Amino acid sequence: MLWLPAARDGRTAGRTKRETMRLVIVLVLFFAIGTPVVAILWNAVNEVAAGDLGRLAVALPMLVLLAAVLVLFGRQIRELDPRS
Repeated sequence: MLWLPAARDGRTAGRTKRETMRLVIVLVLFFAIGTPVVAILWNAVNEVAAGDLGRLAVALPMLVLLAAVLVLFGRQIRELDPRS
């Protein structure tokens, strides 16, 4: 069992535990979504470098998806920061 003391700013340990679980869930989802997207992008870049420009049709939407996932991940992390 995970023991988390109360935070210095008066928050309870339960809230800190919820934030920790939320962070773990966000990290798992980011990894589960981001890994295949990066693999597809990597393959598409290699194919384009080899001269197959038809792979750009796959690479561009994946690049947009990766950027969106990174923005959402950054927002989730920023929400966990008590200074924001």
